[in-house]
Amino acid sequence: MTSPLLRTEAFWLSAGVIALVIAGPIYAYELQALGLPDPGGSNLATPVALGTFALVTSHMNPFPAAFRGHRRRWSGETSVESGLVFVFDETRPKYLEIAARREAARGRPVLITERASGNGPEVVEGPLRAAIGPTRHGALRTLGTASEFLAREPGGIVAVPDLAAVFALSGPSRTLDLIRRLRRMCRESGSTLLLSTARLRSSEREALRGLRLPWWSLPEPVKEMESILARGFGSGAGRILEAFGRDQSLSRADITTDHIPALCSFLARAVRELATGAKDPKVADGLRTQVVAVTDDLEAYGARTPVDLSNGGWPSRAESRPEGDFLVTAADYWKGKEAEELFAAAQEIVAREPLHERARAIFVEHLGEAGETMFRSELAKLGKRPEDLRAADVTRLADRAAVDLSVMADVIDIPKEQERLRGQIESIRRRLTAIQGDDS
Repeated sequence: MTSPLLRTEAFWLSAGVIALVIAGPIYAYELQALGLPDPGGSNLATPVALGTFALVTSHMNPFPAAFRGHRRRWSGETSVESGLVFVFDETRPKYLEIAARREAARGRPVLITERASGNGPEVVEGPLRAAIGPTRHGALRTLGTASEFLAREPGGIVAVPDLAAVFALSGPSRTLDLIRRLRRMCRESGSTLLLSTARLRSSEREALRGLRLPWWSLPEPVKEMESILARGFGSGAGRILEAFGRDQSLSRADITTDHIPALCSFLARAVRELATGAKDPKVADGLRTQVVAVTDDLEAYGARTPVDLSNGGWPSRAESRPEGDFLVTAADYWKGKEAEELFAAAQEIVAREPLHERARAIFVEHLGEAGETMFRSELAKLGKRPEDLRAADVTRLADRAAVDLSVMADVIDIPKEQERLRGQIESIRRRLTAIQGDDS
């Protein structure tokens, strides 16, 4: 009963067992000593004991997840060692998610416990996901979820990108006890635990450091990708990323190394557009060579593992490398006025996407699958088909969506959820206004 995580539950279990003992053999012995009729094996404390056992079970009940059947212990090639706990020190849990997905692609069982998004558990290819619900028993139920998963999938990975949510729900002492127990469980089953420091307070980070776990300090992917782009395109790197984000309906904060193949493809398209109209063949060749060099650097960075990145060697910390002689013509080209043409070509690719597709992408990005339904519903209220949407209609679309979402926000009793939804409303309105300006 000294465990911070299990202290309360241990008390109720002990109370139930003691009640059964007192109301069972002890009570029967007392009746016999007094010459009263034997209770015939009945126990008056059974309802009390069952109540305490049910209470403990409800506290430890795993979060909903589409658990699979029992399998043998997994073994195979892996980038994260078995039997250990690794802490991903990052501002957002990007590398943890990437590592979990890559391990799942290798066939290793993976469970990701994350904050509830409103959707139920899905049976999909890739990592199994369990939503952490708003309960003060978050740490205990996370333990129950991980225990259930590792009992079925020994040798698997348990990833907790939202460790800050567990801290907030259950407090530091219970959360740290949870980590200790999961560490012991992983060591015994040959499994791996991945934790993220995203959104942790400084005191919580220090408490986590006190457990002396392997600690990987990792960079922000989009910053490193921009540094690589800057080697070839100088100060225009940020504009290229911005254009790419708009093309993919991604905010800058959402761009990760998973998007490197799409970014390389986007660069190739932009340069192809520009090289087609270039009068000097040497300039066109220089452009292609420059993009190939940047693409190689991006792909090399995307292939690096978290353990490799934790050792340093980040592009943002590397010294600028000198351009070779074969890029002299291209370097002169970038420094002249024609440099703007590359960014104009990137913007033109974005502009060719239909307006209704860009508007739909904004709704889906903020609201998930429900965003598609809401976008079509709002268009129907305007009496428009998607292909008939014009720049002048976007303001009305933004206003109607804001009103309907505000009504939804008003009926939510949880202040944090209200604040989150109102932030989404403002972001949707701002993004829609932006694409209206681009298309007008």
